Amino acid sequence: MSTDGLSSLGRFTDIPEAPTGLFVIAILGQYSALFGFFSWFATIGAPDVSTVVAVGMMGLAAGQAVTMLALIQLRPWAWYASVLLYSISTVVHLFHANNPEAVLALVVALYIAVHKGPFEP
Repeated sequence: MSTDGLSSLGRFTDIPEAPTGLFVIAILGQYSALFGFFSWFATIGAPDVSTVVAVGMMGLAAGQAVTMLALIQLRPWAWYASVLLYSISTVVHLFHANNPEAVLALVVALYIAVHKGPFEP
């Protein structure tokens, strides 16, 4: 029996693992992004919301989902993108009086902003 196949697994052990708190926040961020995407999708064509705004917010939600996946992989750019996108999302949700989503986006942004350590070289 050859161990060559097992020796290639060693290269994956050098990848740092995301802290548990960051993993939980990434799940909350994914929930927020998914909920935001579908709630903005539902407003397309509504008389009180511009289609351009709704499509732009759907793009913001898609960007949030991508950055949450990169955050779990501890990509350095994901820290900056996550803080920026979730800060923008907080302001937009407050502007549209969507307080539960605003609070969730703010919690995600603040947690990520405070925990920059895993993303530093």
